[in-house]
Amino acid sequence: MQQATMTGGDGKTYRPAADWRTQTSRGKKRFTMCKYAHATLGAGNVARAVKLPDNEDEDEWLAMHVVDFYNETSLLYSTIMEKCTDDSCPKMNAGSKFEYLWADSKTKRPQKVSAPKYVDLLMTWIEEQLNDEEVFPTRIDCKFPSNFRQVVTKIMQRLFRVYAHIYHEHFKDILRLNAPAHLNSAFKRFVLFCKEFKLLQPRDTAPLQDLIDKKLLLSKMQEAEKAVKEKATPQYMLSAKMPIAAPSPRGPASAAVESNTTTTAAPARAPKKKPEEKGSMCLMM
Repeated sequence: MQQATMTGGDGKTYRPAADWRTQTSRGKKRFTMCKYAHATLGAGNVARAVKLPDNEDEDEWLAMHVVDFYNETSLLYSTIMEKCTDDSCPKMNAGSKFEYLWADSKTKRPQKVSAPKYVDLLMTWIEEQLNDEEVFPTRIDCKFPSNFRQVVTKIMQRLFRVYAHIYHEHFKDILRLNAPAHLNSAFKRFVLFCKEFKLLQPRDTAPLQDLIDKKLLLSKMQEAEKAVKEKATPQYMLSAKMPIAAPSPRGPASAAVESNTTTTAAPARAPKKKPEEKGSMCLMM
């Protein structure tokens, strides 16, 4: 995948884009699937872009999106990384009610770390998963592990926390960079994908639930409006398609009846006399 063009203030991205390994048949397949998803996304249908295409393997679809979301989240974080320091963000939080501790196979217990340290540990851990052939296989002779869905779920849960931190602690920085549209569109796709494959629980999305409800509601409204527009046909087109009704046949019998029928004009009625108009009162309200 090409290096993304949106960068931080120093002109560098937080992490290099993950390699799609297009030299392997599986890597090439995932990259092709990614291009398909982005083409569908470019057509303006986000909900359709995250759905599993017909006759495609679900694990491959999940694997492709993990790589894509990893790259995109890393890119988004790179825009505010200069503002996210150990001093400004001494803890990985999303507002005052949510704080995240770091834990992995190397730590004995969850650790309290600063936000930049948490993101660094997270991206390193995801890279290790992506590069592990037993977790994200690229060779044809390797199968996905039985716990692959659990691994994907954990990755997406932790990537969500980066979004939560950015929205709660750095949205003003995003506004200064004129990047809210990019952040919102990326987050919308992320949430719809997780919703489609049930990767997040309510406890995971709680820090941004109000935003999610608003985004999904707007998405449903936009899809409904689009469907109505596609089905609606202009009235002039309907009238043009409707055949002109032919006049009813007028046989000799009906003509004879009409010729023998006389009509009597009704006597003209005298016009009713208008009642005398009285003065009216106008109220000024």
